[in-house]
Amino acid sequence: MTMKHMFTFLVVAFLATGILKAAVGDKFTVDGIEYVILSEDPNEVAVGESVSFVGTTANIPATVMNGATTYTVTELANYGLKNKPSLTSVTLPETVKKIGSHALRDTGITSMLIPNSVDTIEAFAFYGCTALTSVELGNGVKFIGLYTFNDCSNLQTVKIGTGMIKMNYVFVDCPLLIDVTCLAVTPPEVNGTFGGTTSTSIATATLSVPSGSVSAYQGASTWKNFGTIQAVTPTAVHAVLEPSVALYSGKGSVLLTSDASTPVAVYTLTGGKVYENMHTAGTSHIALPQGVYLVKVGAAQEKVVVW
Repeated sequence: MTMKHMFTFLVVAFLATGILKAAVGDKFTVDGIEYVILSEDPNEVAVGESVSFVGTTANIPATVMNGATTYTVTELANYGLKNKPSLTSVTLPETVKKIGSHALRDTGITSMLIPNSVDTIEAFAFYGCTALTSVELGNGVKFIGLYTFNDCSNLQTVKIGTGMIKMNYVFVDCPLLIDVTCLAVTPPEVNGTFGGTTSTSIATATLSVPSGSVSAYQGASTWKNFGTIQAVTPTAVHAVLEPSVALYSGKGSVLLTSDASTPVAVYTLTGGKVYENMHTAGTSHIALPQGVYLVKVGAAQEKVVVW
């Protein structure tokens, strides 16, 4: 056997036995989606520039396998799923911490739920998503970069979690935005405007905020331009058997409050699971289509109606 053949044989053997490990920056593909290795200790990856992805739905898993190694998915990298108009639905796991710039720009997504694990959304992440009608930002999101939802021309409903601190020109050129909920007790710092290019675009829009924060929002820059500023008023209350937990059903969503983290799952009455996540302490909205659902919070469950 020549030296060249011997070297080739050894490389193949090493790969087969896992002796040659992948390195930071290496890429691999699972179910048509590219992943980039961010670190080997702990094992973490980002959704990379998935140029070849052509599906309509991207259900990003919490973990992926590369050979014998399991990696946790913690990011959507810059430009990850950009410019895919056929992509109408994206589901993110609670392991994702950051959504990079331009990550879902110019896609065909119609609604978006950002999990509580995400703390930062970078610039232009959802720019030009013209089919997008509703967005819910989890309680962990603290900062949103420039023009993140700019030119989302059909965006109508936005729900912002309890952790928001600062937003920079986030919802510019969203002329149909008429319903905003912000659950942050202190009004987040806002540079730029909601709706169109001037503050008058939100003069007929409604802003719902925590009951004790109405006056603070009425006096805060940009927020004060909303035509109506009101306290979040759940329409129906359902007592849940676990302590310090309450469900509120309403238009387009279920609102859940609890004093501690707890697993939550939502099922149709025929048993189909439509939502599952780990709810962190505080208040979260779960966006749902009209219908009757069974909501399981920890070991307790309750039937709710969404209209």
